[in-house]
Amino acid sequence: MLGCRRPLILETQLKRVAFWALLVTLIAYQPIATDTYLPALPAIARAFGTDAAMVQWTLSAFFLGTAAAQLFYGPLSDRFGRKPVLIVGIAIFFVGSLACIFAPSIEALIAARFFQAIGCCAGPTIARAVVRDVFSREHAARALAYLGAAMGLIPALAPILGGYLLTSFDWRAIFIAMAVIGAATLLSLAGLFHETNQRLDPDALNRRRMAANYREMLGERGFMGFALTVSFTIGGLVIFLSGSPHVIITQHGVSPNVYGYYFAAMALSYSAGTLLAARITLRVGIERMVLIGVGIGALAGLTQAGLSLVGERTLLTLLVPQGIFMTCLGFTLPNALAGAIGPYSTKAGAASALLGFLQLTTAAGVTIGVAYAVGWTQLTMSLGLAAMSVLALIAFWSLAWRGRDRRILSPAEARATESVYNIGRRPG
Repeated sequence: MLGCRRPLILETQLKRVAFWALLVTLIAYQPIATDTYLPALPAIARAFGTDAAMVQWTLSAFFLGTAAAQLFYGPLSDRFGRKPVLIVGIAIFFVGSLACIFAPSIEALIAARFFQAIGCCAGPTIARAVVRDVFSREHAARALAYLGAAMGLIPALAPILGGYLLTSFDWRAIFIAMAVIGAATLLSLAGLFHETNQRLDPDALNRRRMAANYREMLGERGFMGFALTVSFTIGGLVIFLSGSPHVIITQHGVSPNVYGYYFAAMALSYSAGTLLAARITLRVGIERMVLIGVGIGALAGLTQAGLSLVGERTLLTLLVPQGIFMTCLGFTLPNALAGAIGPYSTKAGAASALLGFLQLTTAAGVTIGVAYAVGWTQLTMSLGLAAMSVLALIAFWSLAWRGRDRRILSPAEARATESVYNIGRRPG
């Protein structure tokens, strides 16, 4: 029996590593479905003979589809468990990716992207609930930060991969890659994912119960403070996602391949922020970490806007403040997510769903509004980032910070509240 001990330990460790790798992929499904094809936005416009505002709908429709579907995935996973709902969602994403490949017109591509989004949002929505299933509030923030750091590699590599697929083949190859990722995820879910929701809620899909749950959360000052902070900071990120291909590739004359490296630098800035946040959150506390993130992020946004207003519109004046904002986003996002979802241990799926709905409706509104009202230029991107970052600071300060719990867990208390759930092993 002693001879079997080490292989069994190694097997358990491998299962845990594989589980966490799958969780990273699920949380990163949205950047996989958006960042990979960002370098192709100008090429798609040329292929279908349309303008940037119309092509922008392929991104906005994706955000709208993701926002709407999240409201149902959360309660569904609370009722039936995380695993079966994940499998259905990723299967829809796979079919939607195939529809994007064969889209004959820009209108068909927009519709396919909406359908793809309905499946895509199952990944991040349920993965966040999984983290809440197995960790306490403070440790959930740290886990989300570590996941965010690992996840940062995916959006760093995604536009580089998209740029090379675009230049080597065409824009449809990017959606072929998404379909392959969807198929691989389905196989991994079947073999690696074990159910983490050990308290299924039989009333989670009751319409009155769902409405009451959402009304309760919308009426909670703390939840709305964190949720609006997430929404506005994501709005600042989405402005860069939407506008940077047109500004950097079209207006600054950068090739799609090189654009991918610029985008990778922004993603790695986010990863650096999440790694630092993961190390100090337990000492500093969730609320103070968010305050640091939104405070410095607002300064970065205002600096970028000020430089643009005085005519300093170079790649340097665009990317340096954006990189600082992305680092601060690494402080803000995992802590604000944990702060919003933390109080709802039995309704983590619903809380995650409502949080996602709020942030993605904000994202869709921002992309549609800027694209049609003023168009994408470096000035409009900079003013948009400044507005979103300042709104995030106001929302957090006025709602979440004033009602915060000032008490920070001691190291002994933190260890005592750590979940004993052994990820990668079937419980019980």
